Amino acid sequence: TQSSTPASSNPSASAPAGKPAAAPVSDAALAEKLKGEWVGEWQYPGFGSGKYVLRITTVEGTNLKGDAELYGTANGDVKLPLSKASVKDGVFTGEQPNTVYKLTMKDEKCLAGTWAVGAYSGPLTAKR
Repeated sequence: TQSSTPASSNPSASAPAGKPAAAPVSDAALAEKLKGEWVGEWQYPGFGSGKYVLRITTVEGTNLKGDAELYGTANGDVKLPLSKASVKDGVFTGEQPNTVYKLTMKDEKCLAGTWAVGAYSGPLTAKR
């Protein structure tokens, strides 16, 4: 018999029975695909929306460096470097003081997810 089950297997990570698993993209490969400029829109339902710009300038494995800009916020236009940014389990998480972005790549040219500032949050999209 053949046993290839790791000691800490995660059954939820495998494909459902009868469906082939999609070819996994490593987090490092996904991080590399994020390099460059992404432009889109942040929304705060019931309040408004504005332009969003994400610039990833450096990729080191799954860690990224760059900045993000939110236009038209209650505090005006805000551009700050990402204090922490990485890709884990296929999700890009970028942090600035008081702001967290969580985005997934929908295809090579589209990101979608959320932004959050304290108790406030909303949808966020960006494209190349």
